[in-house]
Amino acid sequence: MALHAFGAHADSSEGSATRSHCLRRLNAVMYRIALTQAHHSPDARAYLDRRVSEGKTRREAMRALKRYTVRAVWRPWQQCEPMQTASHIAAA
Repeated sequence: MALHAFGAHADSSEGSATRSHCLRRLNAVMYRIALTQAHHSPDARAYLDRRVSEGKTRREAMRALKRYTVRAVWRPWQQCEPMQTASHIAAA
């Protein structure tokens, strides 16, 4: 997801400070989404409880929920058609 969002791998040497800052922001957003789900969604709570019962710590379970959330967003996003830009609309 980071590759798609920022156009290059996070370990790329050129502009890596800016990219790592953006990755931290993306991670913070995903954490807030997972935290909100954990508090309000029975499915997310069940997922966390299942991970903890498997022997994971609460922190590891939250990471797993973040990954689960990213996959849930990523799959439909990849199937979307690109939006038309103004130049495409003007040509029509």
